[in-house]
Amino acid sequence: ALTPGIHVYPNPGSGIFKLIGKKFTSTRFKLSVTDLHGRILQTRYLEFNSGDFEFSIDLSSFANGMYLFKLEQGRTIHSGKLVKVD
Repeated sequence: ALTPGIHVYPNPGSGIFKLIGKKFTSTRFKLSVTDLHGRILQTRYLEFNSGDFEFSIDLSSFANGMYLFKLEQGRTIHSGKLVKVD
């Protein structure tokens, strides 16, 4: 399950997913997307002002299936699943 305060939509989706967080104090994150075999497909370093945030995850060039994302915030890790369908 996703950490309270973090939402992903649409999920399942056709390629572009929105990752939304509410009431965060950290301004730096590391976002990783992997396949189910643990291969890293994307890594991004993100910054924002304290409060709410919204980031896009683009999986449109990848095959349909399930992917995992990990959002690292210092020592805290938020994770979830993304399901890509056409």
